[in-house]
Amino acid sequence: MNTDYQPPSVAHPGETVVEHLKAREWTQENLARRTGLTPKTISKICHGKAPITAKTALLFEPVLQRPARFWLNLQCLFDEAEARKK
Repeated sequence: MNTDYQPPSVAHPGETVVEHLKAREWTQENLARRTGLTPKTISKICHGKAPITAKTALLFEPVLQRPARFWLNLQCLFDEAEARKK
């Protein structure tokens, strides 16, 4: 018997990035400049079109003040939920 909670959907971690940008009143371009990532990469993440990789998580860590494992865990949960759908 599986007693693990399975939410009906899991948000892409890009939604959390967007929330952090709004809280800081930053644009995606601000985040791109601060992390050294391209604006296109940030846009893809924010729109759920690209994953947060280990490299990206490490770049987000000092800028968004959340540990890399936070970002990677969000991505892992999202990936698992997507795999379960299929």
